[in-house]
Amino acid sequence: AVESGYLSQCTPCVSSWEAPDTAPLMVAIEYLTCLEGPFWKQIRGLGLSYSYSIRLAPEDATLSFDLFKSTSLFQAYQKASDIVQGYTSGATAVDPVMLETAVSTAIYSVVRREASPTGAAREAWLDYWRGIPQGGHNRRLLCALREVTVEDCQRVFKQYFLALFDPKLTTCAVCCNPAKVDEVISKFKEIGCEFEKVNSFEDAFPDCKLALKGSNKERCGCVRCDIFKMGKK
Repeated sequence: AVESGYLSQCTPCVSSWEAPDTAPLMVAIEYLTCLEGPFWKQIRGLGLSYSYSIRLAPEDATLSFDLFKSTSLFQAYQKASDIVQGYTSGATAVDPVMLETAVSTAIYSVVRREASPTGAAREAWLDYWRGIPQGGHNRRLLCALREVTVEDCQRVFKQYFLALFDPKLTTCAVCCNPAKVDEVISKFKEIGCEFEKVNSFEDAFPDCKLALKGSNKERCGCVRCDIFKMGKK
């Protein structure tokens, strides 16, 4: 774990679960990240990173890419970028059979949310919190997922995923072994990704009083800490 590196970056994306591109994005994410899929074979399969993910968060209007426990951060990042560029340029074709698998996986991920009365109640509360019109959001999403085509995937790859690997359109953070920091910064600089070197959490957030060494007595003045203090009373 000491030798591992971690990366997280995001780019602007759809801002509503009801957006027309939500279903195609969900399917495209499953297509890239599924078991025995492109990322599995060319990133984990080559030993570049133990884990990876692409996450859609309409609440934050972001699309995120993450690498976990990576032995070669830059190589893993480059491989993910090359895979996406292959699909956006047309050099790599979207496999219809794999697409059907991705659709089925995306549908299952929605269905299992309401596998119990508790799950159904939670989904209703989330819809309210997200500002989604009540009544059948998941059913509408299921119908939309079934209609996703190869052309839809190719379109969202170009419209959203290409931007996810454009240094000018993303916000990126990396955490790695101190001995590798300069090397990582140098490698990413070659592709136009500039990093600010920070030695510790305290250096990055000097105004935050959140105790990190076992003491909960001192906390900053943010809303989250205020809520924590209220709950402790």
